[in-house]
Amino acid sequence: MHKQIDSYILNPIKVNDFINNHWDNHQLIHIQRELPDYFNSVINIEEIDRLVCGSRIPPTNINLAQNNDPLPLSSFCSGDLVDHMKVLALHRRGATIILRSIEQWSPAFLLIRSEFERLFGFEAQINVYLTPASEKSTPPHWDTHDLFVLQISGSKVWRIFEGNRTLPLEHERFKIKEDFVGKMKGEYLIKAGDTFFLPRGVIHEPVAATYSIHISIGIRSVRWLEVCQEALENLASEDGSILRETINFNQAINNEMIKNTISKIISNVDQLKLSLNQINSSQKYKHCQNYIGTLKSNINSCLPTDESRYQLREGVNYSITDVLNKLELVFGNEKILLPQSMLPALEIALNGKPFNLRDLSIQDYEKTALCVALVQIGLIKECASQLS
Repeated sequence: MHKQIDSYILNPIKVNDFINNHWDNHQLIHIQRELPDYFNSVINIEEIDRLVCGSRIPPTNINLAQNNDPLPLSSFCSGDLVDHMKVLALHRRGATIILRSIEQWSPAFLLIRSEFERLFGFEAQINVYLTPASEKSTPPHWDTHDLFVLQISGSKVWRIFEGNRTLPLEHERFKIKEDFVGKMKGEYLIKAGDTFFLPRGVIHEPVAATYSIHISIGIRSVRWLEVCQEALENLASEDGSILRETINFNQAINNEMIKNTISKIISNVDQLKLSLNQINSSQKYKHCQNYIGTLKSNINSCLPTDESRYQLREGVNYSITDVLNKLELVFGNEKILLPQSMLPALEIALNGKPFNLRDLSIQDYEKTALCVALVQIGLIKECASQLS
């Protein structure tokens, strides 16, 4: 079965309920499960151990921090390489190991990222924090992205503080000792198997209650500001645009002049829609896709038979839209146009359940063509039981 993110990340909360009542309302949420091994089917400590001790992650993607301060690269690197022995020695003395954008080196983490992007539609980034008991790696601060915490092992206390920043913008950064941090509002003990959602702008300070490993997934959502900026850039690129005109500060600039100028800009709804679609397409282009196995499928490709079984590949994001009375299937950079009559068959092929050609209620030649095309672009795979 194709694992859906809401079946293990948000359970028992339904996706729509979470988006409408928590995410859209920027409401903190703690999902308690009392199931320490809850995430084992998604990621396990052996994979994290392999990444820390058995892979050559570059210094740009690993940090160590202790007592609120990052440690210099020279303390755990030898030249341009991370020194595993130095990392582990510092970790034993209380330093937190932080693996950044780790999905680049781990298919398991890539699947987690791609599932988040499928659900929320925005670019995601995964960090892993390994923190010794009673230690912390950062002082109280807020982030510019919404944050999901998956507690993999041990437990961590998240202290929440009052602040005066609401929904910070992407380019803004919390300034230690400069930005306001109010009194502590509460503490949340996040145990292994729990999910913790922290909206952007909420001041927090995590401290390990026991030895702790947690996955941090940041969702880089798009604000209306970015849409308006894109629209202004598009409008300014047009010859004769009012945005190209010079402002005469020697002229009396009255309210009516400002109102007329601004109305000419923001009344262009078509331009705003175009900008919204452009940003949405750009976001989807940045999404992770799981192409593992596609090369093997193409090398060993053969025409499907009635006994061939296929299934949607895990960790893929696609879209189906109506374009001039056709179905346009978009997967990564690939676009396939299909007749509307193939929609029921396409829904069966992409619902995540194993299927064979007999399940598709279209012409035989259409069944073959559809399966061959979906395998070639990497959207579906032949079921493992059929592969040599």
